[in-house]
Amino acid sequence: LACLLSLLLSVIAFGQEAEPYIATVGVDQAPIRSAPFQDQYVTTYLNVGDQVQVYRETKNGFLAIRPFNDSYSWVAAEYLELHADGEHASVGQARVPSWIGSYDDRSVRYGYTVLLNKGEVVTLLGQKQLALSKGSRARAHYKIAPPAGEFRWIHRRYLTGASEMQSRSLAATVEQSRDQSAVVLASSTGLPSESQILSPANP
Repeated sequence: LACLLSLLLSVIAFGQEAEPYIATVGVDQAPIRSAPFQDQYVTTYLNVGDQVQVYRETKNGFLAIRPFNDSYSWVAAEYLELHADGEHASVGQARVPSWIGSYDDRSVRYGYTVLLNKGEVVTLLGQKQLALSKGSRARAHYKIAPPAGEFRWIHRRYLTGASEMQSRSLAATVEQSRDQSAVVLASSTGLPSESQILSPANP
């Protein structure tokens, strides 16, 4: 599994988590990304009036938001032990990537921000033969509900309804805590790009 991780020179420092708040999307076709970088793939789009629950902010202006009801991720079938109900599974080993799903699953180069723990229970939504990157071999993967600790990301310029107080509070928290925690990107290949994938949120 170590070969899956590509450490990058670029890191994004996070502040401590503030109280979650609700913000409203102010434009149509606002991209929701898999990671807090402009070159990361889009998982879905939101439109004017849609609301998001914000948990934290990065130095480069991206907000971590709760995944939506139709959000999902992918886990290789070989790492899951199915339960009798057919709707849940336990993770069979430590540090298993949860690959963030996209509305266009055919053309993305997958990334992850969460590594699942051994024994962690996930909710199954479906199954598919999936290639994680162009040219890679397709393998059986289960579609799962996003696991704990996994966010989606929107840039704050697409939002309205976040009060100035909330903005100042988040910005101050980030500034005060720059060196306390970081997100490093990681992907399905060992080939680094500008920002390829994200480090585990729960290593």
